[in-house]
Amino acid sequence: MNNIGPIRFKPYFKPVLWGGSRIAAFKGMEPNDEPVGESWEISGLEGFVSVVAEGPYAGETVESLLQKYGNDILGRNNYRIYGNKFPLLIKFIDASKDLSIQVHPDDELAQKIRVIANHGMEVRYHHDVVGVNSRLDSIQAAVLLANGEIICGSNQENAAYPSGICAERCAVFYANSRYPDSAVVALAIAASNKPGEFLSTPITPCGACRQVLLETQRRFNTPMRILLYGTSQVLAFDSINTLLPFQFTGKDMK
Repeated sequence: MNNIGPIRFKPYFKPVLWGGSRIAAFKGMEPNDEPVGESWEISGLEGFVSVVAEGPYAGETVESLLQKYGNDILGRNNYRIYGNKFPLLIKFIDASKDLSIQVHPDDELAQKIRVIANHGMEVRYHHDVVGVNSRLDSIQAAVLLANGEIICGSNQENAAYPSGICAERCAVFYANSRYPDSAVVALAIAASNKPGEFLSTPITPCGACRQVLLETQRRFNTPMRILLYGTSQVLAFDSINTLLPFQFTGKDMK
């Protein structure tokens, strides 16, 4: 058995609406400008694989360590089962506010999520005259509300820029107007070109839309799941925070 000694990994700080400031202080690190709800200490999740912070293994990932010392770190039986994928997520949690709503859909709600994820394939909005967005025939968006309602919107073009509006804001503003007390729990976006073919790669929200989605998410303190549709892939994000990591909020105006 190899004696590889104690190993310290670089943490991944996860900003969330309900986070606080105690994790950085507890770990003796500089505080973050935004509330941190979780500090992922050891992770094997894709996109968040832990990296050794210091010492002889500095810069190596937990996966590369498992390739070399898997039996010693996990034990033979566990290494036989999990291989080079670290099977645990070890983290600290700091909740300074009420936790956000976690939506665990029943069969009916799950079907509605599938509907809005495939919204672009089922409903199309065509424009005879397209303004500045001449590459595209249509962008469609659909939002799922906490009350189960689905609100749809499309890009509204206008020759007098910026008089038009993106599909995301069209859908969200209409949802906020019609159901002002119901949180947006999911939003799906799809786009097609002039011949009516859906794009192979997903279209992403512009900066203005991301800011609006952020404000909507913060107002209801509920994570907004984002689904970006393309024929070759569908991108899914647990909240708008991933698409807008450096955020402009009301506190920046004080």
